[in-house]
Amino acid sequence: MENAIINLFGKLEIWETAIITVVVSGIATLAMLAVRQVVNLFTTWWSCKTKTYVIKVKTRLPEQFGTRVKFRCLLIRYGTDAYIERMASDLDRRNGQLQNKVIEIAVQSTEDGISEFTLNLPVHSRLGTQSKCFADISASSNPNDTTADQITQEVKNFLEQTSKVEDISASSSEYQHRVYFLLKRFAVVESVEGFKNNHCFPE
Repeated sequence: MENAIINLFGKLEIWETAIITVVVSGIATLAMLAVRQVVNLFTTWWSCKTKTYVIKVKTRLPEQFGTRVKFRCLLIRYGTDAYIERMASDLDRRNGQLQNKVIEIAVQSTEDGISEFTLNLPVHSRLGTQSKCFADISASSNPNDTTADQITQEVKNFLEQTSKVEDISASSSEYQHRVYFLLKRFAVVESVEGFKNNHCFPE
């Protein structure tokens, strides 16, 4: 009887030790992941400088755009897909993770009929920045209102009249009232999915 009780307590101690080991190992793993994430965020922040780009278009922004049209830029990732996938170091691969962060583009029309688009874009000092601009057209609260379709076409017409953009296309995703375009002042790269994006190389 005494031997059975001793064996039982011995097994309990083994299980307790095993559980403690698993818990401590899990905490250590989570701590390492947290530290790695903090280091990644810091190195990315340290390597990026926000640069301001002003694109002037010699066409006044149509009044009918009003508050229904918002120009934005999608910061896709730092670096090109080809470099990140094939040649990047572990650090660059972490810095070049997919972001898809939306940045607002400020728009104003001057008295002489020029529309100014101001983009504040973070540019990575080694990898550069991959991005794509677009215009979002908000739908009306009235389900019978079809003006969003009309304004979407007018946005395409407006962009096609300028000499500063190219590759204008309406979205084929759930964002049906979105028009994508590329800025000619930046290089053009291709994503692994075959989409064309802008790339601002480090200076």
